[in-house]
Amino acid sequence: MMNMKSYNTDLIAGIGALAFFALFGLAREPWTPLSARWPNAILVFILICAVFLLIRAFVKPERASLFDEGSRVRMVVSVVLLLVWATLMEYLGFVVTSVLVFYAFWWYVTRAAKKVEGDASPISLMAYVRAVGVIIALVGAFYFIFARYLYVPLPRGILI
Repeated sequence: MMNMKSYNTDLIAGIGALAFFALFGLAREPWTPLSARWPNAILVFILICAVFLLIRAFVKPERASLFDEGSRVRMVVSVVLLLVWATLMEYLGFVVTSVLVFYAFWWYVTRAAKKVEGDASPISLMAYVRAVGVIIALVGAFYFIFARYLYVPLPRGILI
């Protein structure tokens, strides 16, 4: 194993969370007070976590190597898929984009797990069918909860 430089990961995560809070806090649209409750609650939670991480970074600093566990290729693929999800949502809508990207995640992770386990058998047709069913159910549940109960406006697209 090569000797990797160590970093204060709490400091990096805290700064990243503050940047995330600022980015999404400044990008908010003028929602009604009811539809803004959930996004505001998430933003406050992110801010609290960021402050906690920054305090911990200075009070009890711990140093660790970055990306020393797991596959860097899988990390990059995951980031790319999340960027595709965020980008396509404006054009295809929440439902279609989420189903497509979550399915891509499932397919990629399933293949990677089989490779790590040394399993050369193909993914079964039933596994594909189950994955599609679970993904559609999850996306549908998220859409229903956010759009119908929490009144969070989700990007509309070609289906909904």
